[in-house]
Amino acid sequence: MKRIGQAVSPGLAKAPAHIVRAVSWSLPKQAVANVDSELEKIDEAIMLTTNELQKIKNKTSSTSNQHDTDIIQVHLAIARDPEVRKRVRQRIEQESCDAAYAYYVEMEAVLESFAKHDDTYIGERKSDILDVRDRMLSHLHVPIAPVAKLDRDVILVGDDLMPSRFLQYDLQHVKGIVTRKGGMISHTVILARASGIPMLVGVEGLENVKQGQIVILDGLNGCVMFDPDPDEQADYAGQLADYTELITTLVEESPSAPATKPIQANIHGSDNIDGVRRYGADGIGLFRTEMIYMKATAIPSEDEQYDIYKAVLAQVDGPIVVRTLDIGADKQLPYLSRSSELRGIAHSLAHPELLKPQLGALLRASGEGDLRMLLPMVRSTTEIRRFKAILARLVTSKTMTIPLGIMVETVDALKNIDSLAREVDFLSIGTNDLKAELSAAGRAQGGSWYDPTLLAAVNRIIQTGHRHGIEVTLCGEMAADPMLAPVLFGLDLDVWSVRPQAIPLIRRELRKMDYDNCRKTALECLKTNSEEKLRSVLERHWKGVQS
Repeated sequence: MKRIGQAVSPGLAKAPAHIVRAVSWSLPKQAVANVDSELEKIDEAIMLTTNELQKIKNKTSSTSNQHDTDIIQVHLAIARDPEVRKRVRQRIEQESCDAAYAYYVEMEAVLESFAKHDDTYIGERKSDILDVRDRMLSHLHVPIAPVAKLDRDVILVGDDLMPSRFLQYDLQHVKGIVTRKGGMISHTVILARASGIPMLVGVEGLENVKQGQIVILDGLNGCVMFDPDPDEQADYAGQLADYTELITTLVEESPSAPATKPIQANIHGSDNIDGVRRYGADGIGLFRTEMIYMKATAIPSEDEQYDIYKAVLAQVDGPIVVRTLDIGADKQLPYLSRSSELRGIAHSLAHPELLKPQLGALLRASGEGDLRMLLPMVRSTTEIRRFKAILARLVTSKTMTIPLGIMVETVDALKNIDSLAREVDFLSIGTNDLKAELSAAGRAQGGSWYDPTLLAAVNRIIQTGHRHGIEVTLCGEMAADPMLAPVLFGLDLDVWSVRPQAIPLIRRELRKMDYDNCRKTALECLKTNSEEKLRSVLERHWKGVQS
């Protein structure tokens, strides 16, 4: 039985299926006589949930990578959310209902508010809300069965896989993941990529898969086979041998042989530097700073942040592009009043108590190396000018100079790209959010990176940047797709910025590029009006290269 899905983490795997059971809740409203007892239950559940998550965090901090502990930190913030706790307590008091029902209803309201957002990032965070909700309800209602201890290699198969449950498995035995739900930037997907575990999402018919059934997961071509026949198993063995040899060769040669264009790394924090060095990144194209704040119990001081940026500059050759705090919407800080309608630079401008320590630290660190500053979710020149005014007041020396760029990831930024480009030193295209916004505005198909509308937007941004004499970088999963490398090369993209593990393959592809051929392919792709036609052009290009 063969099923098609979306490959969100590359690789190949063969192992027995281990079924991941979905959690469902039936919570009728229960009238209670002792309201105080139910209020105590909520506080106790928060304490127990926090303790469990802290144990997972402590375990992963010593045995895993920074992505793992960062994601658990997000879950801790959700569990401790004072606004949710306040609303749950109010419902218990007003309706004299049980704590489990009150909590469930309030979390459903949170999830419903998320569903109204067209932002892909926010949509993908729903699984984090569900994860914490289920953990809380296991203390308020019925305990959830613990994660099974694995004594053999398996491929996890199920409707969905929550991030914290993923981290409780022995990942040495998890060879692959196949789910019906999930998206490109869900936290489980991020964890799978960081752990080098191939993963497929969007696979239907998984309810028919049996425990222990042999599974072949093809995370290169986006398919999965259950109970493969001898010929399919033989094909897999040959493909695995070729793929293993390729990856080994790529990792060995990557740092020593430069590409024709710079390939930089995206990182979530200062603890991700090993991958940057291992895979030979030409600097850091996107240093996300949210976790510096989310791991803290109060606003990180200027000195604390300065030490972090200075340490990264000392360890990495090449430019370090630091994105200022991208908080708001679903990403909240427990020590800050909620502001759900603002995100990115708009949120920072509304909270100078957050912004100023970060700017002070970046200005001080700029004297230590090639440090650059990147503003998230920009929509207007007014936001840039307000930011510059704050920055200018913090400059205490003429030696404090730092290049300023913006993330082009909103429809408003795309519409105003010419005027925005006049205000900055470089542009960085955030394709994850840009794709979602184009789709929400009805201007794109929204299903993949092979959308001609998205490609046209990328081309427009590149050409506008070059017309103003500034460099353009592309971040995210679109940049990590080797099939699109010739198109982006032909569109004259200046810099690729991808997760560290994607650098070797993209570097190899860029070394092989013939500009005239890629330019022809890129222009032909820009003339297409459907994903199917764009893919057809790419397939012809690759066949021509290989022949």
